[in-house]
Amino acid sequence: MVHCRRMAPERRRMEPIVRMHIQTWDIFVQDIPPGTQSADQVPTGFLAVPVGRREEIVAAIREIAPEVDFTEPTWGVIRGDDYIIEINIGDEDLTTDFAFHVRGDEGAVDVIEHILKRLDLRAFDPQSVSGIFRPGEEARESLRSWRAIHDNRVGG
Repeated sequence: MVHCRRMAPERRRMEPIVRMHIQTWDIFVQDIPPGTQSADQVPTGFLAVPVGRREEIVAAIREIAPEVDFTEPTWGVIRGDDYIIEINIGDEDLTTDFAFHVRGDEGAVDVIEHILKRLDLRAFDPQSVSGIFRPGEEARESLRSWRAIHDNRVGG
């Protein structure tokens, strides 16, 4: 999982911290330098900029997934037939990053792809070979890989 230590809310320096979660397949949305094809290509000292205003991001998510529940304003939940996507968006007006935490099957990939496309954003996918979320088969393979690891660890 890639996280960035917070600096000023409007700009910050990316300092990856590796940590493993086995409960959810995690996708981290934030500013990624143009042309970056893998997480390893992010330049040292790259200053990420905010990805948008929180209310605009939530509105875009609602366009794609009207059933999203933001009863807790910093934590949205999308429940599909075979998946749950939790969205950790925080409470800052100017959003520097947010995350999708997924449990379940591949239907979640389509939802995430549509949200990212609508917002014109990219994301980190620590489970993928490149470390970058790539729509389509690569994202599905990443989720399948996470599920295989998770199922082996929890005996499922």
